[in-house]
Amino acid sequence: MESLRHLDYPNFEVCVVAGPTPDGTMELLETWRDKIKILSCPVRNISISRNLGIGLAAGEIVAFIDDDAIPESDWLTRLNEAYREDHVVAAGGFAYNPDGISYQWRFGTVDRLGRADATWQGATPEFNFPFSASFPSLLGANSSARRAAVIEIGGFDETYEYYLDETDLCCRLVDRGGHVAQLDGACVHHKFRPSHIRNEARIIRDWYPIIKSKIYYSLVNNRGHHPLSVVFEDALSFIRQFVAQIDGAISAGLVNEAERVRLNEHVERAWRDGLSAGLAGHRRLWSRAEFEKLQKPFLSFKTFEPVGSRRVYCFVSAAAESGRADRWFAEIASVLSKLGHETHIFIAGETTTVDFESGVWVHRIAQLAEAPGIELPDFIRSRVSSLAEAVRQLSARKSIDAVFVPLWGWEAPVLREEGFSIVALADESLRSHADTLPAQGFESQALFNARLLAREAKCILARRPSVANDQEWQSFSIDPDRVIFVPDGMAGWDPSEDSKSMIEDVDAFIRQLQAALEGQEIARPAAVAV
Repeated sequence: MESLRHLDYPNFEVCVVAGPTPDGTMELLETWRDKIKILSCPVRNISISRNLGIGLAAGEIVAFIDDDAIPESDWLTRLNEAYREDHVVAAGGFAYNPDGISYQWRFGTVDRLGRADATWQGATPEFNFPFSASFPSLLGANSSARRAAVIEIGGFDETYEYYLDETDLCCRLVDRGGHVAQLDGACVHHKFRPSHIRNEARIIRDWYPIIKSKIYYSLVNNRGHHPLSVVFEDALSFIRQFVAQIDGAISAGLVNEAERVRLNEHVERAWRDGLSAGLAGHRRLWSRAEFEKLQKPFLSFKTFEPVGSRRVYCFVSAAAESGRADRWFAEIASVLSKLGHETHIFIAGETTTVDFESGVWVHRIAQLAEAPGIELPDFIRSRVSSLAEAVRQLSARKSIDAVFVPLWGWEAPVLREEGFSIVALADESLRSHADTLPAQGFESQALFNARLLAREAKCILARRPSVANDQEWQSFSIDPDRVIFVPDGMAGWDPSEDSKSMIEDVDAFIRQLQAALEGQEIARPAAVAV
């Protein structure tokens, strides 16, 4: 929910359909009651939930996202661009795995047996024609459609409790002559939270709806492409994959023998119900009246809107404790995010993950890369190089306006080589930082880096005046005209709730920062004599 406040699309509403889970979801949603539309679904059926959401919605386009997925700020903007073409009835984008680097889904087609081909390197609009053997398909956690087009075909088929529900919808839209647009971008990050379907280890625990959906889909969408013998053999092959997975999990000690018995019971029920529903061909769809009776007036969702253009800021700290962002870094990044900007923190981690925390994208990066051609101490080389590589990967798809690094750190030499605009952060003076300077002959290099950064950075953000008073130590000096002091007490700052004086302090800080980034003179508040 918090991530939706950071979307850059100017006018949208949020409809949440909560399932029958006694986990505090409804209690949390009550805190958003006046900001969003809420419905409950009494059964665990994703197609029913989506139909309820479609009915509740008042927008022309309905976008779907899962409760364990987080959209990037331009998600809705990119989706909406697809609908400039009148023939487009559905559109979706990429989904990242939890590491924030590899993809769960980019471009994919699905055939009439429900088999996905995700090897495509680009969109496949050439398969947008009725009764195509394969067609462009979208991932449910990142998909959208014209509300009118979905209602016209009866919405989601509620025979699908889980699995292939969105694929079936794409199939029916294409068979009606519509075009499904596969976008290069419009990204979400899918976290794969545990559910009644899969546990924390991502081991399937409820096979019945998956196998039943597979059999049912292969029959109702076949359109004469495959004889029944092929449908049955393909379903058997699909089931064998689950048998192999359970055998492996039992051998690894992750589950016990009782799971094999449960799987067999689920397979038997799925065959019976999937065949019965599929051969009968009776879909469970909604009428137009059922959708329209649920619709409520449009309720615009309030987001963090920047003054001027939205900017992308990155904070990089190799010295931060593994997995934890420096508190001061996090405070500044959080304030900038609440002012409508997109902020990223890059720190070291045991494994590579990307999470959204308090309005900030936190990249925890495993140490992998080595910086070529730049001399760094052994203890920090791999960590700095890995963080810099992660920033470079982000810059390949987003224009980064500035990178914030510690003044007394080793990040700047590597990032400066990439041409990023650098802002230095100094939470203490160099004199007080001296005992942390590395041994083994790198003391002079550390001082050289700090001097160079103090001169070349767009500005220096300082926590206290002592940062600028190092002129008498090691011949190190900072031009006080390039120092911007960060207001105290910014942690938890909220522009809609804080005192007028704090808002004014933060506003002055932001104006000074923006002036420095744009190469303008930093305006100073006038002195007041008492």
